[in-house]
Amino acid sequence: MVADAPLLGIGPGQFSSRAPAYNFARDEDAVRYGRSFRTAHSYPLLVAAENGLPALLALLLAATWTVVTARGRWRLQAGASRSLAAAAATGLAMLAVMSLFDEPLARPPVLFTAALLVALALPALASPRRLSTAWRTFAVVLLAALALPLVVQPTRAQALALQAGRTADPVARLDLLHEARRLLPGQLHYTLGEAELLLDHAAHPLDLKSYARIRVAADRAVQLDSSHAAAHLVRARLDRRACIELLRTEAACARAAASYQLALQQAPLDARLHREAASFAALRGRLTEAAAALQRAVALEPAFIGAWLDLMRVQQLQAVPASELETTRAGLEGARRRSDGVEPDSGYARDILRSESASRARLVAGGGV
Repeated sequence: MVADAPLLGIGPGQFSSRAPAYNFARDEDAVRYGRSFRTAHSYPLLVAAENGLPALLALLLAATWTVVTARGRWRLQAGASRSLAAAAATGLAMLAVMSLFDEPLARPPVLFTAALLVALALPALASPRRLSTAWRTFAVVLLAALALPLVVQPTRAQALALQAGRTADPVARLDLLHEARRLLPGQLHYTLGEAELLLDHAAHPLDLKSYARIRVAADRAVQLDSSHAAAHLVRARLDRRACIELLRTEAACARAAASYQLALQQAPLDARLHREAASFAALRGRLTEAAAALQRAVALEPAFIGAWLDLMRVQQLQAVPASELETTRAGLEGARRRSDGVEPDSGYARDILRSESASRARLVAGGGV
């Protein structure tokens, strides 16, 4: 990521959405791309990736200035003031060590706490002119009023999202996610979760009112982060259903196909996306396009049993030569041997190793051929 955008970075908050495109294969595993990552596990690396190398340099200079200035002022302090500054510096040192292996400063409450520790670690120099008690009180109240939303609102929104994850009732979950999105309208996670929930529980067949409501939520998610594959995937699945169940127009089908391509641009190493795009192409009668997408899927994941099964069905519809079918059948047997006895350790691995055919409902919503 840093090599692709060394000066300006990929953009604040974009690491988790861009990470799938930088995944790496583990050829010794049954599922080659099963070990995905969503975080940098290092705050300096996160700053360099999202904001660029100049931002990382500025962060290191600020840390160096804080250390040098604090040491200079400690020599002029004594007693309780110096002890308080030393305690704050200890807290900052612990945060700095943690930041090398995690991303605590990426959370607003922790970042605000670090700013307070910096202020405490820098004892004030003696000055003949001191602010009155009223002005100092006003400054503290103003600072608290500005910082409170940075701490309270993200914490409250996260609590609502966690509660939504534990709630079985889809209506109650939707209300909780809607409230979380109201608190943090710029947070993609809540908007995307709302769109996915609406789509998962939409009526069958899809009606126009449900389509319009889900479309607004899906478009909002794409506007918040056009580099997030899941946002484009929600829109693709919605237009896929509209193409089959509701509008039944070529324009709706073309919108779904375009959204699948946008999702694949952001997550080109996700074999499941290639299979889903292939199934939609097959539904439209574009068998050559479907076969090419399925071949890309099995090239990424040779143990992808469902993709091998779909490829065989498409080739049978294409009436390909017997030798080509035999090659696909050999690939399917190799996938079964490769996955035999393997316990999936993630949702991605479970999808890759699943061997059953897709149901009709899943075919309409997004699945195999």
